[in-house]
Amino acid sequence: MEDNKYYTPELSEFCEGFEFEVAVINLIGDKPIKWVKQIFDFNFIGHFDCKNGVLYSVPSVLRVKRLDESDIEECGFNADNECDFIKGNIIIQFYPDDRILIYKKAPIDDDDEGLFNGFIKNKSELKKVLKMIGV
Repeated sequence: MEDNKYYTPELSEFCEGFEFEVAVINLIGDKPIKWVKQIFDFNFIGHFDCKNGVLYSVPSVLRVKRLDESDIEECGFNADNECDFIKGNIIIQFYPDDRILIYKKAPIDDDDEGLFNGFIKNKSELKKVLKMIGV
């Protein structure tokens, strides 16, 4: 289960504010002794394989936590039941296949307004989507 909780990010995911973890490696072995949380900014770029400020590869000592319920709650939503999170009139439904549905709850007898229906891999992506849809 722990293996599925994290993944190695793709280069295209890195942007200002991207959250990831860096392995601290013991000099004697090659296995991480701990992981340290980081937030990417362009001062961090010196740690990557880059040329003229362009990233070319992601070091294998980086990982990103896949989106889970705790990330949604950290964005200000409260758990309502097993897959719904609420913040004001905004509802997030988080499905086991990692699909996310975000909609605005309408007043009685009106249709709810769909804001997003798709896949979000991590907390940084969730924050970006919430900002794009004005939440």
